[in-house]
Amino acid sequence: MKFFAIFLAVTGALLNTNCAQVPATVSVDLSSPGFLIPNDFIGFSFETRRVDRDSDGVSGYFFDSTNTQAVTLFRQIGVKSLRVGGGSVDDPKTPTPATNDIDALFRFAEAADVKVIYSLRLRDGDPAQNAAIAKYIWDHYRDYLDCFTVGNEPKNYEAFSRGWKIMAAAVVRAVPEAKFCGPAAVSSMDGGAEQIRDFARDFGKTGMLKVVTAHDYPGGNALRNATDGNSGRDQMLSGAWLDHYQVFYDQFVPLVSAMGLKYKYDEASSFYKGGAKDASDTFAAALWCLDFMHWWAAHGCTGINFHNNRWSMYNITICKDAAGNYQSRPQGYGIKAFDIGGHGRVVPVTVSRTGVTAYGVIDATNLYLTIINKEHGQYGRDADVRIKGIDMDGPVEIMHLKAPNNDVSATSGITLGNAPLTNRGEWQGQWTALPAPENGPLTIPVSAASAAIVKIPLPLTAR
Repeated sequence: MKFFAIFLAVTGALLNTNCAQVPATVSVDLSSPGFLIPNDFIGFSFETRRVDRDSDGVSGYFFDSTNTQAVTLFRQIGVKSLRVGGGSVDDPKTPTPATNDIDALFRFAEAADVKVIYSLRLRDGDPAQNAAIAKYIWDHYRDYLDCFTVGNEPKNYEAFSRGWKIMAAAVVRAVPEAKFCGPAAVSSMDGGAEQIRDFARDFGKTGMLKVVTAHDYPGGNALRNATDGNSGRDQMLSGAWLDHYQVFYDQFVPLVSAMGLKYKYDEASSFYKGGAKDASDTFAAALWCLDFMHWWAAHGCTGINFHNNRWSMYNITICKDAAGNYQSRPQGYGIKAFDIGGHGRVVPVTVSRTGVTAYGVIDATNLYLTIINKEHGQYGRDADVRIKGIDMDGPVEIMHLKAPNNDVSATSGITLGNAPLTNRGEWQGQWTALPAPENGPLTIPVSAASAAIVKIPLPLTAR
């Protein structure tokens, strides 16, 4: 393979103001494909209490194959991993799921084609009961089990470590093949990185760990940090959040990787404390999570499970509408956009200007270039993306992620590939062929406050 440079030139105009071109460059190095994104990278996280019957405002089971709306949304969005746990796994008010509840959960897993990260109770938990649950799951549903985890978001790591060791040992005695993930620690701003490092040192060489897990809510406490929708949306689309990712990465990933361990986020969202009203539930969240997923995939993360807590929260993806039907919030469109352009190996991409991010993924025949124009509002500028320096073996196709009027505050009317996500049937999104340029380079339009996935067939020499 050889080095290809993709040059991106942006032409934009301020509102009612003529503006000269604002050039930028995107360089893609196809000579050194890197991390292979796992097929189960896309995930959802739910509270343990959602597994119980007649829980969380649901009549019957939420997780069961009979919930065809939820099954359809999982499949349309591209979800392959389901983590059940969260704070309720250790909440004494939450009943420990019985075998009937577990049966329903795994009927759902089979129907939705996902693998389950199953959380076991740590605080005031019973080792014998956890071992019995683990053995039941292993004996009946091992094909749809990813791994077990114990507890959630340690408050005192020393006490957590002691309890974790006891619970894990009990499970392994019952299921010698059992694998675990953990410590499901909070983000860097709350001291989680130190716990992750300690957990990797304590248990990384035992052979029991499948993956090290972290949680991240880049915006922190919504009630304190996002006082209004404008503030929340601006933060979600700012470069400051990219800086946050790098800080958190530096705090734990090098040590984990040096030990030969993999890592993932088994719980993540934009803000905690329910999310930011008029931000976490808007199109800004779609652009944010698409960027978030690609950034971490480019840095070797093996998956992200977006958390879904109570129905009234703003930062969940699957919600209930006024009629009681299950729907996808705008964030689901960003997750689906990653599903379109996020299968294969990451290739290095550099961008020469702020406000626009780009990521490359290569499979056996195509380069998928995802371009996110995070400029928005009054001064948001459209982008004309000019591609030079690459031989293309066939027609180029594009798929746009957009909201009505390029409005990042939109909560409806959002489309990907000119189609919505629905709770029934197949997603109808389509690629659009780009006309071959008559003179000059291929031009890709990416409006302000939108994203585009470009599928570029590679010449045989580059495959």
